[in-house]
Amino acid sequence: MTYNDIITALINGDNFSFSRFGDGEMYCANGQQGTNCDGHEYFADLGEALNRVLNDPRGVMGLMDKAQALKDKLAWVDGTILVKASVSGELHRFERALNGRDTIMVGPAHLRKLTFYSSFIEVPLKNAWKDHNAIRRNIEKVVWPECVVVYACGMMAPVLIWELYKDDFTQIDVGAVFDPYCGVKSRQYHKKLKI
Repeated sequence: MTYNDIITALINGDNFSFSRFGDGEMYCANGQQGTNCDGHEYFADLGEALNRVLNDPRGVMGLMDKAQALKDKLAWVDGTILVKASVSGELHRFERALNGRDTIMVGPAHLRKLTFYSSFIEVPLKNAWKDHNAIRRNIEKVVWPECVVVYACGMMAPVLIWELYKDDFTQIDVGAVFDPYCGVKSRQYHKKLKI
């Protein structure tokens, strides 16, 4: 799957699911102690849930650069597709494609500044996994065929995509790609963007 594939599918109403695994997700799945780059804890039950995703993949699985050494035999695609679109000044194409779809945004409060969603489900900025069941129930209340669910909720995103997976709506894990457009520079590359 490429960036153009994502845009085309969104415009045409073709449903798909896109999860991303970085080093944090892989470390958590492998039972490491500690936190990821955002300070989210590696909870044991989150690691178990991530392993369920890895053992029974659903949809397209994107692997981030820092996790390359940790990959196994899954058929991975480039997990940095949206990051590269942001760096090259092309992220607006993704937003424009979402404007034509009923979109549910799942993320922290600062992302409310975005304009492409019709429903917003707020998650804690840190350790959203602790509210996993409530967040999943909130998504289930508003999801319907042909909608798009956009996730910016850390290591929990691949688990939610796996749990809610169906072929009649779209799910996309965007990570922190929209943070700098909402005043939060949470990644090194965000500081270099011309926004």
